[in-house]
Amino acid sequence: MEDITASQNRGDEVLAVTVALFVAATFTVILRFVSRVGIVKRISEDDYAMIVAWIISFGFSFSICYGTSVGLGRHEANVRPEDDAALRKSEYAFSVLYARLHHLIRREATAD
Repeated sequence: MEDITASQNRGDEVLAVTVALFVAATFTVILRFVSRVGIVKRISEDDYAMIVAWIISFGFSFSICYGTSVGLGRHEANVRPEDDAALRKSEYAFSVLYARLHHLIRREATAD
């Protein structure tokens, strides 16, 4: 069996990917609203759904970023006992928020 060391931590990678994707999503939302307000001059129900999805995405990204500070990305054996409860709460939060995001994405993808 492989030895689990404290150096086996993917938290930094998880944090970097989460932040990069959230920044890209934020930029996309901003560009969409600039085009909708500036060019089309109309905001529709889809745009409001996108704002709701962006807010949920912020919570999802925040819970992952917080999770990396309390042990997300490490082997369970390397999570400090005092961080275990906070890590579990963070994992619960991003699993619930992921389900909501998935629902919104499917709703928008199948909307007429």
